[in-house]
Amino acid sequence: MEQTESSSKLPDTKAVLAFLAETFPQCFTLKGEAKPLKIGIFQDLAERLDSDERVSKTQLRMALRHYTNAWRYLRSVKAGVARVDLDGADSIAVTDSEAEHAQTSLHESMRKAGVDPDKKPQRKPNDKKAPRKPAASAKPKPRQAPRLDINALKVGDDVRVVGGQRPLPGTVVAVDKDSVQVQLVTGMVMHVKGEHLIAAKGE
Repeated sequence: MEQTESSSKLPDTKAVLAFLAETFPQCFTLKGEAKPLKIGIFQDLAERLDSDERVSKTQLRMALRHYTNAWRYLRSVKAGVARVDLDGADSIAVTDSEAEHAQTSLHESMRKAGVDPDKKPQRKPNDKKAPRKPAASAKPKPRQAPRLDINALKVGDDVRVVGGQRPLPGTVVAVDKDSVQVQLVTGMVMHVKGEHLIAAKGE
């Protein structure tokens, strides 16, 4: 039973790539950043896996083509970056022309897929800003009572004096020509013009 399983061919390219990543983890990777492969890596693979009946040379060639045409692999081919062999050891570095060819292939592949290669992907900000409260939820400002007619006031009337943060209640103690004298609840008496007086009741 074990012999049958070991001698059965891998079903597809995806399975071959998974097999390569498991067999040569320092060279092939299925996630994250890829590494530029050594020139002639196919020959090395063919020799190493010559006695393994699970994968043929045709399958290896197809898997390598798929792997090296992937966007993440093409992005890894940068000038000066060392290529790796099956064991992860550094080989000859990528040349300028090889890096340029890889970038050209990447851009062409992205354009065919309908992706703009020059447009950087927009990342959503990680910081969550507090949502702005809609204007409708804002508390309406309290309506102030209308200003009082100074000529209609008389001694003893209750009024409120507008001047600080909140109107101060008081009582009219004298009415002059242009202003009235109001005794506040604090006991202080002050001269107040009509525009600073509002009715004692109402907001």
